[in-house]
Amino acid sequence: MNLSPETHSIQSQLARYCRDGILTELSGARAERLPQYRRLVFNIIQDNIESAYPIAFKYLEKEIWNVLVYDFFSTHECQSYQVWKLPKEFMEFVVENNYQEKYQLPFLNDLLGFEWAEMELYNTTDIPYEYGSLNDDIFNGTISFNPEHLILPLKYPVHMVPPAKALELKGNYFVLLFREKETGKIQFVDLSVWYAFLVEQISQNNVTVTELIEYAPQLFGTISIEELKASTEQFIQSMIDKGFVTEIK
Repeated sequence: MNLSPETHSIQSQLARYCRDGILTELSGARAERLPQYRRLVFNIIQDNIESAYPIAFKYLEKEIWNVLVYDFFSTHECQSYQVWKLPKEFMEFVVENNYQEKYQLPFLNDLLGFEWAEMELYNTTDIPYEYGSLNDDIFNGTISFNPEHLILPLKYPVHMVPPAKALELKGNYFVLLFREKETGKIQFVDLSVWYAFLVEQISQNNVTVTELIEYAPQLFGTISIEELKASTEQFIQSMIDKGFVTEIK
C-alpha cells in the first residue's frame, strides 16, 4: 500500500528528528513525547552496532566510541532495509571520515573490517556444497575448499592480539575466515603470504599445489623447494582437519 504524500512527509520529518534532534512541528505528534522516540531509536542503533563490534566497543575509549556512534546516527542516511547490515554502513562511515587518523587509532579500520567480515560471513546466503573423498596426493590432486570463506588482508594483527598490542606489530597479515557447515560457526586462521596465495589461486584458478610450488621461486626468490613442500603439506593437512578442505580428487 502506497503512503499518502502527507503521511510520507510526516514519517520523513519524524525520522529526520530522530537523527538530528532538531525539533519541528509534526502533525498529530505530542512534542513532549518526541525525545522519547529519539532515545529509543538511538538505543536500538547503538545496541546493534555494539553487538556487531564487541572488540572495538571493549577497547576504544568510551568517549571516542560514543562520538563515532552519535556522528553516524545523526549525519548518515542509512541505505539498507536489513537491520543486520547497518553495522557495515557504520564501518564504511568511520573509514570514509578517517576517524582512525583523527583519534590516532591506526588499527581502527582493520579492526572494524575484521569484525564485520565475521558477521557478514555468518549471515551470508548458504552456498550448497558437499564433502567428498580425500585423495592422498595433495600435490597433484584437485583440491576443493569450503566456498563460504574469504581472505582478509590486514596491516595490524587485530585477529590475534588486542588492539594496543597490535599497534606494535604493523606489517602485512592475512586472515582466512570460513563458516563451518554443520554449526555455522566462523573459524579464522592466520595465513602467511604463501598460504594466502595458495588458497586464493586454488580457489580461483583450479591449479594444483605442484604447479604453485614450481611458481614459488618467481615470487620469493631463492627458497628450499623441499622445505616449502613439507610446510605446505602440513598446512593442507591442518586445513583438512579443520574441515576447510572439502575434497581432493
